[in-house]
Amino acid sequence: VSNVEKEKKTKYVDGTLSPTPFPTPAPTTIGWTKGVRQQIEELVGPDKIYVDCDDEVAGPYRLALDWILDKDPRQLERDAPNLIQRYLLALLYFSGDKLG
Repeated sequence: VSNVEKEKKTKYVDGTLSPTPFPTPAPTTIGWTKGVRQQIEELVGPDKIYVDCDDEVAGPYRLALDWILDKDPRQLERDAPNLIQRYLLALLYFSGDKLG
């Protein structure tokens, strides 16, 4: 292998873009989502979360659950001590904010 070929390989291997300023969240798994969803359903009851299960007009219980599952930067586990606390705070937020 010539020196030119070695330089090309090194350039492409080592020439990465700068890292992001903050770590990106790990990909979620179906098991994680199911566990967190189940924990919250046990707390408030699925009848409140899935009432009028229309994606365009979701109620505050559903909006809070969706936020916990999809947008919460902490992505807490099912057994995290403050998962319920974060859900209830999100529920308070979405209960008072008509637009989410």
